[in-house]
Amino acid sequence: MKKRVLLVSDFHANVYGWRKEIIESMLSAGAEVALAVPYGEQLEYFREIGCKLFDVKLNRKSTGLANNFSLLNQYKVVLKQYKPDLALLYGSKGMLYTGYHCKRMGIPYFSNINGLGTVETMGFPIKQVILTLYKMVVPGATCVFFQNRYNMEKLEKIKLINKNYRLIPGSGVNTVKFKALPFPTNSETRFLFCARIMKEKGIVEFIEAARKLCSEGINAKFDVVGMYDDEFSEKLINDNKDILAFHGFQKDVIPFIENTNCVVLPSFYGEGISNSLLESAASARPIITTNMPGCRETVIDEKTGFIIEPQNSDSLYKAMKRLCKMSLVDQEKMGLAGREYISEKFSRDIVVKAYMEEYKKVFN
Repeated sequence: MKKRVLLVSDFHANVYGWRKEIIESMLSAGAEVALAVPYGEQLEYFREIGCKLFDVKLNRKSTGLANNFSLLNQYKVVLKQYKPDLALLYGSKGMLYTGYHCKRMGIPYFSNINGLGTVETMGFPIKQVILTLYKMVVPGATCVFFQNRYNMEKLEKIKLINKNYRLIPGSGVNTVKFKALPFPTNSETRFLFCARIMKEKGIVEFIEAARKLCSEGINAKFDVVGMYDDEFSEKLINDNKDILAFHGFQKDVIPFIENTNCVVLPSFYGEGISNSLLESAASARPIITTNMPGCRETVIDEKTGFIIEPQNSDSLYKAMKRLCKMSLVDQEKMGLAGREYISEKFSRDIVVKAYMEEYKKVFN
């Protein structure tokens, strides 16, 4: 009889972009796989290859009791209907709420700590509630996957993990899909911000640095790819369209990476490992990012890009100006060095191998 695996995530594009190879490997190993994810058209690929879909209604940012109890119950219903032999849990709410039920029902589950996100910046009492849920769920996991060492050591320190856990290189990057792209030969230097449009991702600092470069007459262009996170971010973009080219959420970011000289992520968010940085570096583009967990790991400072201080638009401006002053040849060399580094340390194959090793332990 086939083993049943349930994958839980909060966004359909994340499953298609970052979990596809894990799902395919488990199907190849003879498992039956179901997905509990808010529906999006990219999930049709998984239906076509034999996966079952459960459409979960999820408001990622909601802290209201009614919405969260509804979500908690939705996951319970899915678990009772599907009766999985193993659950793969991604995203804070999916991991905590489904993990809570799995623990009570005796279902093995893998927790993926893909960054502590806005938990790091939350105030009391919400932060305390979330940490309490972590203490209930994480120690009961069959395996805990950490995407960066900072988060792993933080949970070690508070004795939240005490058995099987391992460090993986984020979600990894598919270095076949994200191959080294030809370097642009435009007369201007193009910078790309590719992330959710939110304060914590550093969009304010990006705009401030861009404005300073423009005020100095530097020949640079600034592209933004990503979905709005809230009304503030939408207003911010609309108020700065005189210097920004805004492209919204894109299923395929490769054409935008190909057209840029450098990808910028001035994040002070609790990242796991930034996927946009992995994909950009794998595509042979220099990157500029912050000295924050989940960002700094993707760069060899001065060799594959530049590491700046978080929440510091002047530090970002100086790094972007340095990039503008580099020749196209030197920019391309920096990008190719990043491609080599990422291919060796952050391949998706490493992540798939780790998951399949733990999968085989569960099912002997």
